[in-house]
Amino acid sequence: MSEGVTCIRLDATVTPAHSDKELAEPNFKGFGHHPLLSYCDNTGEPLAGMMRRGGAGSNTVADHLQVLQDSIAALPLRHRQRLMVSCDGAGAGHGLIARLDALAARPGCELVCSVGWDLGARERAAITRVPESAWQIAIDHHGELRERRTEDACPNSRCAHAGCWREAAHVTELTGLPREGPGGDQLTGWPPSMRVFARRERPHPGAQLSLFETADGWRYSLWVTNLPTTVRGWRANPAYIDATHRVHARVRVVPRSFNDSVDLSKIDDLRCVAPVGERSSGRTSGPSTDFSFPPELRC
Repeated sequence: MSEGVTCIRLDATVTPAHSDKELAEPNFKGFGHHPLLSYCDNTGEPLAGMMRRGGAGSNTVADHLQVLQDSIAALPLRHRQRLMVSCDGAGAGHGLIARLDALAARPGCELVCSVGWDLGARERAAITRVPESAWQIAIDHHGELRERRTEDACPNSRCAHAGCWREAAHVTELTGLPREGPGGDQLTGWPPSMRVFARRERPHPGAQLSLFETADGWRYSLWVTNLPTTVRGWRANPAYIDATHRVHARVRVVPRSFNDSVDLSKIDDLRCVAPVGERSSGRTSGPSTDFSFPPELRC
């Protein structure tokens, strides 16, 4: 993440309920609620949230738009000028991506989004047309190469023998294939600024692969971003773009620590938490009194 960027991460989490509470319903993890929450990744603090029924969908666009609105409104004005918004594939949808694209077009403001994407027939066809040379080795959030020890590696786990290591993950951009392939533009209706990236990695033992993935042994994951193609330097590197999206997974850690101190099932109307500037350690200090959004969200 670039310096000076405030990162908002959206994620739905299932919270169990051990009795018949209001809005608690059966869901894929048992019985409870399914709130949609957002966090400031810079500080690890919750920004906003929406209490939802246990059976609420993971990709309900209206809910995501409301929580996104409340999240930006919770930020002090000076921390709204450069934003990054991320969510996993469960939250991806036309409405959310179109809204993020519109916010990114605000004069004098910068908003980069990173949203998970489904591996459908269109994407599978594009992946099969990617030349092997186009796959670039991936890095982790520390900038280290994603490598894994081979089965016949030497006993020294810290060795530098080339034969003891193999590349564990690669990344490439797919945008041009579905946009300009033989079948014409297959991304019609999506914002022109949207770029599609794919990542492949060696599956962990016991991982369940799709039939498509079983064919070559790689596990694939996709995401989209609106990062301009005019960006140069390290920010334009696909490996960096991948690492930036991958750290969204740590948003899962926040609900666990948050739930230890706050019982979400006891909150009647979980809508918008107090502005960050009123409670953080100071990295996003400076409470704002202007939370207008939309249509006149100001930077």
